[in-house]
Amino acid sequence: AFTSAVPARTEADFRDAGIEMFRGTAQFASPDEVRIDEDMTLRAKHIVIASGARPAPLGFPGEELVAISDDFLDLTSLPRRIVFIGGGYISIEFAHVARAAGAEVTVLQRGERILKNSEAEIVDRLTDSARTLGIQIVTNFQACGVERRDGAFLVSGNTGCGTEFEGDLVVHGAGRVADMDAATAAENILHANRQRADYENVPHIVFTLPPLSGVGMTEAQAKKSGARFHINRGTMTGWASARRIGQKHAFYKVLIEDETGHILGAHLFGHNAGEAINIFAMAMKFGISNLDLKKVLWAYPTHVSDLKYMIE
Repeated sequence: AFTSAVPARTEADFRDAGIEMFRGTAQFASPDEVRIDEDMTLRAKHIVIASGARPAPLGFPGEELVAISDDFLDLTSLPRRIVFIGGGYISIEFAHVARAAGAEVTVLQRGERILKNSEAEIVDRLTDSARTLGIQIVTNFQACGVERRDGAFLVSGNTGCGTEFEGDLVVHGAGRVADMDAATAAENILHANRQRADYENVPHIVFTLPPLSGVGMTEAQAKKSGARFHINRGTMTGWASARRIGQKHAFYKVLIEDETGHILGAHLFGHNAGEAINIFAMAMKFGISNLDLKKVLWAYPTHVSDLKYMIE
């Protein structure tokens, strides 16, 4: 209901901007021609393929039995048991949704921990929290096949494919393969290659219960960079903002450069983490030090006002 109106609005914006749309299956007819179905050919000086991301190939027997995230969002009823292959953000978010709605949930992660690109210490807090909710997280599990058996799906893996997990639905959460950044490509086509995609210090959030967010370097990355820094870390469950909503899991970790006081990285786990991380992202973008951040009189009591305790 929330997203169904978006395509029509987007198409209306395209029409208002003078962008012509064609529907159908496209294929190249020549280096500068695209054929749409069988009845139309378009010629252009520049052609950009921007078809979006697609699920990464799993590469094992029974891959065709595994649902993708689109299928999960289209469910009209909740399966009793759901197995997610992969411990990325899609699996972890959907696992929390499914568990909150009453399903038995298992996440099978190939590596030693889920959310491998996030700060390890914060991910450990999320993992503990997820398990208290009843989400089964299995690490170091290499899936090697999926099959149907007795009306259910069986995921096998590890040595000799001898370890098995059964579910009524198996969901692909092992990552997606991205295409080119279309906005940057279009900008460079129009304005002579002056722009590069800037992915530095982009905040991210995983919408779990509670959410996890981060921006900038992890501790491991900061050590590798050779920067001189210190770490502020701690639990927030005793803070007034957490106690007033009965929050049982809340943690922060902030990396601060010794000489300048600049924020090198910030990682949060707790209610409203997705909003608070934007303040850290702004500080990093414009070089605002921890001392300058402490001078701000934040609206109180809010979760963002807790920031001053994180940047001593």
